[in-house]
Amino acid sequence: MIVKRYGSEFFESEEWLRLGWRVGFREGEGLARLLPKKLKGLHRLLEAFKVSHWALLEHIELEGEGDGVRLKIYGCSAKNALVKWRAESYDCSRFTSKVLEGFVEGLGLKGRATCTYGPRPAPLSEVSCEWVIKLT
Repeated sequence: MIVKRYGSEFFESEEWLRLGWRVGFREGEGLARLLPKKLKGLHRLLEAFKVSHWALLEHIELEGEGDGVRLKIYGCSAKNALVKWRAESYDCSRFTSKVLEGFVEGLGLKGRATCTYGPRPAPLSEVSCEWVIKLT
């Protein structure tokens, strides 16, 4: 219905990507107020992910590595919903990278999100996508 109303171009627009960044920023900013002040850098990012919507709504795996985090999402509900809506060709990686980067900045950190696998529809037992979020 949304694609019919706005066209698929809307979901590739800069406006859509800015919206994703703002959503991530607001979540990170809200969690930053709840996290212990002593948590810095990678530890802050890992703890924030553990209480984020990703941990609440998705099946995720987190791994701290060097100056970043590897985030695996299993059976991504958003990607599976795109299949249901017959929009499986939509590449959600640009939008998701903006959400993740906004999330990091909302925590008071700087970082870059890179999709290293996927995104693809998958059951809960399989990885839909994998991200590396490097702190800068």
